[in-house]
Amino acid sequence: MRSGIWRWAAALTATGLLTAWYLWRGGASSFFLALLPWFVMLQGALALWCGPKRMKVVRSWEPDRPADGDGLAVKLTVTCLSGLPPLWLHVEDDLAAEVSVVRNSGRAGKLYFSGFSRVYSGTYHMEEINRGIYENIAVRLTWGDALGWFKRSLRVETEDVLIVPPRPLSSYPSETLEAYGDDEGGGGPYRRQAAAPSAPGRLRPYMTGDPLRRIHWKHSAKTGTLLTRIPEEQGNVPRYLLLGTDEADYTAPRGQVSGQRRSAGKERSAAAPAAGLTEADRFELAVSAAASWLQREARYGKPGELLLSHGGMDGIATLSGYEGLAYGRELLAGVDLGKGLPVEAVLERDWPELSAQGRSVSVITGQLTPGLMEAVLQLAEAGVSVELWCACSPDGAELDDALASRLREHGAAVFGLTPRHLGLPRKEGAEHASA
Repeated sequence: MRSGIWRWAAALTATGLLTAWYLWRGGASSFFLALLPWFVMLQGALALWCGPKRMKVVRSWEPDRPADGDGLAVKLTVTCLSGLPPLWLHVEDDLAAEVSVVRNSGRAGKLYFSGFSRVYSGTYHMEEINRGIYENIAVRLTWGDALGWFKRSLRVETEDVLIVPPRPLSSYPSETLEAYGDDEGGGGPYRRQAAAPSAPGRLRPYMTGDPLRRIHWKHSAKTGTLLTRIPEEQGNVPRYLLLGTDEADYTAPRGQVSGQRRSAGKERSAAAPAAGLTEADRFELAVSAAASWLQREARYGKPGELLLSHGGMDGIATLSGYEGLAYGRELLAGVDLGKGLPVEAVLERDWPELSAQGRSVSVITGQLTPGLMEAVLQLAEAGVSVELWCACSPDGAELDDALASRLREHGAAVFGLTPRHLGLPRKEGAEHASA
């Protein structure tokens, strides 16, 4: 707006000076020069006053359901609903800046059209997009006169919503694979994780009359007390996933430096130190693990409801069927680091839903602390099958061996997640955005 005022002021000043020159000196050349600014201002005024009054923008993209890290082709269709069509049109889509501040070039999201048309359509490409939920993002339209001196801009709000869920892990921790396999013997695709030495299943103290075949001799020898496996219940088995979102859950242990947290995809974090990852990197690893958990349970898990919770939620979300899985992926797409309760507090809040025997609980967080260990032990002692996934830096400093061993002794499965489970390394500057 300010630049437009200055251009009109400059045009009026030039017109006044040239008109004064003509009145003073006269002549055909002076007359032509005096008329020229008037023609320039006239065509500029017509382009602005008679130009588009209402514009509509429709945004579409390919692929229809992108995931974190995918490339995206965005097609913009601009329609002039009233007024004269513009001679030229410059389009700048704010979505390109929201999706990725760092990895996409400054030209992404910008299109230029020429011609006297009511409908313009064009496509721009982004190399990678970030996890997030993008909605109510405007498109800036600019048009003007034939010389490009006088311009008018309009911001058009769009109604489309782009949901970019996290990309699942490319590989699971080796122990978790033993819980799932092919459908052999008609028993379904789910195999109990008790086959893994570190995951004995749900245990309780031996009671008179328990069959000897149910005694877990290895863990009984470790604890000095006879422990009996709790038989698996048939039918629907509710499975619960808790994702840690509190910043303290991903704070590096003492002696390990951590980069700064990235806030909702707007700023880059400091470069990760050679010995570890930033808190945001480990959080994204945990979110990818949560997406893998949903995918795993939906494909191979026992029949039953999936329950999802994280520190930023007020309660537990119940997921059922394909729509439930899609809703769970949407929840993970919009989750942010640093918002909500720590993991221990969420387990305490959801205790009535989790403490029933036969439940299966999975916790994904950034480090194993004494407080989290005590909360998991309470669940294990209540007969709940518990597994803990810890998003670690390559050296695994966040997974305390002593605490993990104690959990395994009580029947809880503990797994460490490192960047190698993501497959190909993410490019520097990856972050989450929620617009």
